[in-house]
Amino acid sequence: AAVHGRLAELLAAEGAPPEVLLGHFEKAGDHVRAAAQAVLAAEQAAASLAFERAAHLYGFALRTVSHGPVTERRLRAC
Repeated sequence: AAVHGRLAELLAAEGAPPEVLLGHFEKAGDHVRAAAQAVLAAEQAAASLAFERAAHLYGFALRTVSHGPVTERRLRAC
C-alpha cells in the first residue's frame, strides 16, 4: 500500500490524469483522495461526452467514500 501511495504522489506531481491516480490512491487505502480523483476523471469524461464512463467513475466515487465518514467538504479539499 505504501508503494502505491508514494507512486500516486509522484504521478500527481508530474500531472498524471485523475483516472491513473485514483487507482493508486485506492490501492494505498486513501479512499478520500481516490474518490476525489474519480470525480475529476468523471467530470473530464462528461466534458468529452463519454457519459457512460462518467457515470461509472461517479459510481466508483460514491462506492469508495461509503467505506468511511467522508463529507463533501473533505472530498472537495483533495
